[in-house]
Amino acid sequence: MVDTSPVRAGVEDDYLVVELEDGRIISTPLSWYPLLAKASPEQRNNVELLDTGLYWPDLDEDLSIEGMLTGRQADDKAMLISEVADFFDVSPQTVYAAIRRGRLPAEKVGGTYKVAYSDAALWRAETRLGRPAEG
Repeated sequence: MVDTSPVRAGVEDDYLVVELEDGRIISTPLSWYPLLAKASPEQRNNVELLDTGLYWPDLDEDLSIEGMLTGRQADDKAMLISEVADFFDVSPQTVYAAIRRGRLPAEKVGGTYKVAYSDAALWRAETRLGRPAEG
């Protein structure tokens, strides 16, 4: 059985590059992962190697090696304000306040605000909203 566990990972220019235990180096476009593409270099570089993939704790984002090898791209779906609030266990007013203050990018479509998942995740990572208390 071939060991596809990652031994090294990093972002180089516009690519996510991962070295595997079996010696292969795989590279996928950073644009496949909207959250990583929008993240700061510090957030991208804080990556944990797992047996079957990669995990970015600052972003609460994980990718599987299998997904990278099969060309699976991450989805950056548009979320309604109520979905953002429910997902991160905050009030809709908190989400609207973040939009008004320019901390959370949103697009108004037909009288309804929509937020890209990647933008919502970065907002949560920056504010630490919705994360369980330590301890």
